[in-house]
Order: sequence, then C-alpha cells, then structure tokens
Amino acid sequence: MPEAQNTLTEASPLKWVRALNRRQTPRISLAVPLEFRWHGTLHHATTALVNDGGALVLSPVTCPVRSRLVVRNMRTGGEALFEVTWCWVDESQSEARCRLGLRILASGVRFWGPSYTTAREAPLGRDV
Repeated sequence: MPEAQNTLTEASPLKWVRALNRRQTPRISLAVPLEFRWHGTLHHATTALVNDGGALVLSPVTCPVRSRLVVRNMRTGGEALFEVTWCWVDESQSEARCRLGLRILASGVRFWGPSYTTAREAPLGRDV
C-alpha cells in the first residue's frame, strides 16, 4: 500500500497540470498587445496565454476580482468586455508586475484574431 500512495503522490503534480488544462479550448502561449482603461487611465498590457474564453495577462496595474474591463486588442483593433477572475502581484522582480486572469463575457467572440487560430490549429511541437 505505501508504494501506491507514493505513486499517487508523485503523479499528482501531473494530474494538477492536466486539471488546469481542462478548458473548453486549449491555452496557447501568445503575446498579444492590449490596452484597457482602469480608473480613467489608459494602460498597456500583454497576454502570456490565451484561449477562446480568456487570457492570462501581464499588466502594469492590479484590478480587483470581478472588475469589468473593456479591452482592446492592438493587433486587430477589436474590443470586448472582460471580467477579472484573479489577480496576482509578482514582487520577485525589480518592478512588480501583476498577472490578471481575464474571462471574456461575450460568447462566440473571436477576439484574439488569426494568430490565435493559426497557433491553435498547429500540430503539437510546431512553433508558429
């Protein structure tokens, strides 16, 4: 029995990673320049990961969970309403950067443009 417990313990990080990737659409590593207004100030940010439902965004400012942001994709010019699902500040760098989890509120919106579609359809292991 102890061997089974060790196997489960050793495998659990992989299960955790797989659980994070259970999404309606795959996450793609894609840097998309964005801009949004927060408290009347225009801010520039960049995505780190995107999928049809939202993104992990590297932001210069923190935004409370449940905040709503109108975000502009600087590549396509498209705008969409997003909700902040989580916010984390990385203070380990010389300049603190905030990571925002954003969820798109409109269904069926193709906000990320052709670079996302191309990357999503690429075979695994192939850079786009």
